[in-house]
Amino acid sequence: MWGVNGEIPGPTIEATQGQLVTVDFVNDLRRLDAPEEYITSHLHTVMECVKGPDTYGDAARLSLRVHGIHARAEYSGHPSRTILPGQTYTYKFPNQQPAATMWYHDAAQGLTRLNNYAGIGGFYHLMSAEERYSNVPQFPSGEYYIPLFISDVALDEQGVPDYPDEIAYAFAGEFPVVNGKIWPKTELKAGKYRFTLLNAAGKRPLALSFRLEGGDVIPFHAIAADQSYYSEAVLLEELIVYPSERYDVVVDFFHHRNRDVFLVNSDATTPRISRLVRFSIEDRSGFTAAFEKDGLPQPPFIDELLSVRNRTWVLDETSSGSCGASEFSINYQSFDEVEDVVCIGDVEVWEFANAFGAVIPMHAHLVQFQVLERFPVQFTDETFEIDGARLDAEPWERGVWKDTVACPPGQVTRVIARFEDFTGPFVVDSPVMEYRDKDMKRQFVVAKCDCDNDGVSCDNTEDAWGCPSDCALTSSAFCGDGICQAGDGETCGTCARDCRNKEGSCCVSGGLCEAECIGGGFACTEVAAPVNVACGDGLCEARETAATCAVDCSAVSTNASPYKSNPAQLPTPCHNVHGHSESHHCV
Repeated sequence: MWGVNGEIPGPTIEATQGQLVTVDFVNDLRRLDAPEEYITSHLHTVMECVKGPDTYGDAARLSLRVHGIHARAEYSGHPSRTILPGQTYTYKFPNQQPAATMWYHDAAQGLTRLNNYAGIGGFYHLMSAEERYSNVPQFPSGEYYIPLFISDVALDEQGVPDYPDEIAYAFAGEFPVVNGKIWPKTELKAGKYRFTLLNAAGKRPLALSFRLEGGDVIPFHAIAADQSYYSEAVLLEELIVYPSERYDVVVDFFHHRNRDVFLVNSDATTPRISRLVRFSIEDRSGFTAAFEKDGLPQPPFIDELLSVRNRTWVLDETSSGSCGASEFSINYQSFDEVEDVVCIGDVEVWEFANAFGAVIPMHAHLVQFQVLERFPVQFTDETFEIDGARLDAEPWERGVWKDTVACPPGQVTRVIARFEDFTGPFVVDSPVMEYRDKDMKRQFVVAKCDCDNDGVSCDNTEDAWGCPSDCALTSSAFCGDGICQAGDGETCGTCARDCRNKEGSCCVSGGLCEAECIGGGFACTEVAAPVNVACGDGLCEARETAATCAVDCSAVSTNASPYKSNPAQLPTPCHNVHGHSESHHCV
């Protein structure tokens, strides 16, 4: 296992609304038998026919994604923005969004399932100033607040976590893991507790309830989901939680002294797992104050009349794939095909039409959305038609802001969102990690669309995505990122820093990469950089200059490259300097 800062799950990042958090994400994966050396291959078997490994092989690439964060594209966890052992990527999160419990995980192209299974993940808790500093909390807090990071694992005969050599159609382990432990138990006082329920499993949905030893159900109140509080707390006996969804619930154990209470999963996914956690309720009182169940703080909702367009995403599998098994797609296109451009500031309704035979949870980077409704649909080839009456959103999906939504088969699920603040390429994908590694993801671009089309200058209201006639779109490859981009023309002559390996030999021969230049904190690729740099995005980066992009580079740029790499010199071994404004996280 890997972990973050030596922990599984990794340390919780605590942030306050409006306060910038800077995270140095360090790929410090080293050999156990030779700690002075970086690993040169992945912990698990890598299928080199999927996107990502088809270029980088089995190198241990990482990409940090804070699920639900509202941040610039370069800090959003794009699958192609990866780092190798020995590299660091600096992320900046402005936290200009409603208070929410989010989580961070790996998102590397083709390796998401493996890296997360290896222990790359943890909570990101964004609090309001009132919540952080209030001495009279509205809800149970302190010792009466328990976040639960729920996943599953398969073990081999030696008790070591095991994963199939090939991408499982939908992998599920036979043992539940909660906060890094199998079947944990803990003692609680008689009273109310607030739990955050995160489904961090790769595929398994959870149907969660709190039950006594004999099976009797203890009702609970859901007070928050994904991105906001509910307008009114929802009384439930069971809650369906799909991968990457988060729900905050309040449970009252006051009348269950000297009893055992279990967090139970009743979902039928095989291999089945039932009891997840045992809570032993003590004969002493804890938090017994009342809490508000309505009028909870949340952002105003969006009127559907404000939407400028409906954008459809058809979810399906293809009959064959590059790895000899079915692959997935959105709109029957590959991840590399970028056709969807959203103008910054616009409101859109997104319609997820599921032509596949199972529920697919879906997630969009950058935005928070409201779930509007669903309709039954009939598919014909690659199109569909409404085929029945409107279906209301589930009770736990209403009156709340979300970033992940369950999309049932044979239905179209409609959500509404506003795209604001940041431009560039973002991702819409499925949190089912096996699906995502096999292309259940697409790029969309948020662009400045106020073009004068003068064909001369790139103005402040334009960028390369929305105004290609005025602004240039170039490769994001640049000398000093630690990767010899042979596909972008880098050689030992043009970029010795990236293209000479640790022994001083050139990694490029005749425009092709030498095989030994993959791994060990060094990489060479023969394909062009998959993430482009857009003039007009406010950053002077990669190969942009004042001559090629004056709107970004005419003034002295304070936006240094987020990549740091020095393959010839080992960085200081990882240590935790976690704080409210800065953190240093090592894998």
